[in-house]
Amino acid sequence: MSDSADPELTDFEELWIRACAVYPVLRWPLTCHLGRQLALRLQVPEPDLDGHVPVARHPWFRQGYIPEDRRQRLVEGLTRIQREMILDIYRALLDTDAARQEVGRQGFVPVDDPIFAQFMMAERPGKKERWANARIARRFGHDFVGALDVRMLAVAGGALALAAISGTAAAVLVWDSRVPGPETGLISLPVMVMLPAGTFMMGSPEREPGRDPDEGPQREVSIEAFAISRTEVTVAQFRDFETATGYRRTGSCVLWDPVANETQVEADRSLWPGFQQTDAHPVACVSWEDAQAYVAWANEVDPPGGYRLPSEAEWEYAARATSRSAYFWGETVEDSGDLSCGYANGADLFAQDAEVGADFWIHADCNDGGVYTVAVGSYIPNGFGLHDMSGNLWEWVEDCYVDTYEGAPTDGSPRRSQQYDTCLRVLRGGSWLNSPRNLRSARRGRDEPGGRIGGVGFRLARTR
Repeated sequence: MSDSADPELTDFEELWIRACAVYPVLRWPLTCHLGRQLALRLQVPEPDLDGHVPVARHPWFRQGYIPEDRRQRLVEGLTRIQREMILDIYRALLDTDAARQEVGRQGFVPVDDPIFAQFMMAERPGKKERWANARIARRFGHDFVGALDVRMLAVAGGALALAAISGTAAAVLVWDSRVPGPETGLISLPVMVMLPAGTFMMGSPEREPGRDPDEGPQREVSIEAFAISRTEVTVAQFRDFETATGYRRTGSCVLWDPVANETQVEADRSLWPGFQQTDAHPVACVSWEDAQAYVAWANEVDPPGGYRLPSEAEWEYAARATSRSAYFWGETVEDSGDLSCGYANGADLFAQDAEVGADFWIHADCNDGGVYTVAVGSYIPNGFGLHDMSGNLWEWVEDCYVDTYEGAPTDGSPRRSQQYDTCLRVLRGGSWLNSPRNLRSARRGRDEPGGRIGGVGFRLARTR
């Protein structure tokens, strides 16, 4: 395969796509900014961004991303002068409010990505830079805001990566914890993303399409800085816990029968969600109690601990990632056109075509490539770099379910009740079998704390 992006592109358009390949996802505002800046530096006419330029018609832009191996080759094919030029554009974008405003709040959100990190660093950080990064990490959350010249730091091992979040005066910290295991030598816990403190409107406005009464009344909630896992806990990660502790899920799992359009209880294969999964898929058929057992184990093996389930308010804050729309990518599924299925794994045309009896499903008019669960991190992340906050699996949170936000905490803490051990627990996010309305950021579900469903999993939170 040639390193060329497309033989029909001009030299400028070729360079333009290579500049886009540096970043892990394709966002049109960022693409426009890169085109303008390259034209300015090369002293060539500015591209016609209002027209259907060849770059915009490229299949990668319809998909929303460039395959990783092709991204790597495109970036490696840059000359030294080209690299310096593009590096200067990205660094200016991180450093200046004006550039970030041009790209937009959702247009430029660096995430933990090795190609982007290596490009921005130009070389591996030395010991002094690693020490400085660890010091920043320890102090994170203590007024760590303002105009900050931030670089992504790629560090080996259980490393830290720091990135600017456009449109916010804060940063996101990412780290990967690996702890000793009894057989494998190392056990990988979920990669955690530290989110900045903030205030947001929780719930949905009364006129939001698909809204349920339990999503209100809307109220302002303040959130302290905390960490949340970048993806849902995977099959492999949960198996490591079961292997290390001897924990065994007993009982049954409620599965969905798409042909009969009803649920069924699978008692003989309690660990089977009703479809095939790989180690990279999110673990399903886990109860709230199973998730709490995993949390307790994570705190034992990775001191000083602090792992827990997120509160419902923390979960929605993380899912919205500063957005106020029904979905983190827009007000409707159609706002992103074909890309709506690039953001979330829900009921779609692919599932309707592939699953016998699923023709009655209410689905999105796009193709997300998956009928059931898919490997975590397969879809475009939200503004905080978090994957699958919409779709794939519903996720347990700490709170007891109450059918109104009246009287709920406004400090981000979980809602409890006098029957805390037996109350219904809240589920958030929607799953692979749900219609678009169930993938909204404000959508709420609930189930018994001991209930296991083939469409439910969880992710971790951590107190810094």
